[in-house]
Amino acid sequence: MGVKLAGEYVLEDVTATAQDGFVGVVGPNGAGKTTLLRTINGVLDPDEGTAYVGGDDVTSLSSRETARRVATLPQETDVSFDFTVEEVVRMGRHPHASRFGGDADEKRAVRESMQRVDVARFADRSVHEISGGERQRVLLARCLAQDAPLLLLDEPTASLDVARAVETLSLVRSLVDEGRTVVAAIHDLDLAARFCDELVLLDDGEAVSSGSPEGVLTETNVEAVFGAPVRVDEHPVTGAPQVTVLGTTADGGSPNRDGD
Repeated sequence: MGVKLAGEYVLEDVTATAQDGFVGVVGPNGAGKTTLLRTINGVLDPDEGTAYVGGDDVTSLSSRETARRVATLPQETDVSFDFTVEEVVRMGRHPHASRFGGDADEKRAVRESMQRVDVARFADRSVHEISGGERQRVLLARCLAQDAPLLLLDEPTASLDVARAVETLSLVRSLVDEGRTVVAAIHDLDLAARFCDELVLLDDGEAVSSGSPEGVLTETNVEAVFGAPVRVDEHPVTGAPQVTVLGTTADGGSPNRDGD
């Protein structure tokens, strides 16, 4: 699959499959992580190849049908209007809403989604009165209320402290264990290795490696993509690959602190 923006490839010859499980998309700034997610959910049309969701070309689906199949947590947490938390979460029910609205399934889904992400206590507050990290959780609750089989998460822990980041990815992991498929762009390599079943490592719009975290996060791969010497060990508690940066990139960045 290839995608151009302003006439330049930002994704080129990328092939990836997420049939089930938790797939993490990792890579440095500008690698194409966000572009890949936006192509999967139909926001961007590929210039080459096809993005399939549930066996169908996503560009052939209506926006309502796409929303029934794919829920997206964007990287940007700002909400334009002064909605309450509950109103934002209820927006996730739009693809399923009957013309009469306000049915029991909607109320139940909204209530359970807020409780599961621990934002029910903010239900009547404006989204502009809570922190960026709390808004991130509200938008995740909206995704849960949408009840789609595929979740696309763009940097779901970017605005969260360490404890909340682990809590959020643990929740995502539980959704996967219940049968949902998740594809997430994750900036922290250690968290990606700990929670994901598979990783796709992007660099300059190309998929450098894909497979298990152990197979993807090798010292050779990480050093080649991020341009910094690293050491990869097995975490003594989780058993997942643990990346230790031994130097910095040319701009002073760190390989497990990128964004896209």
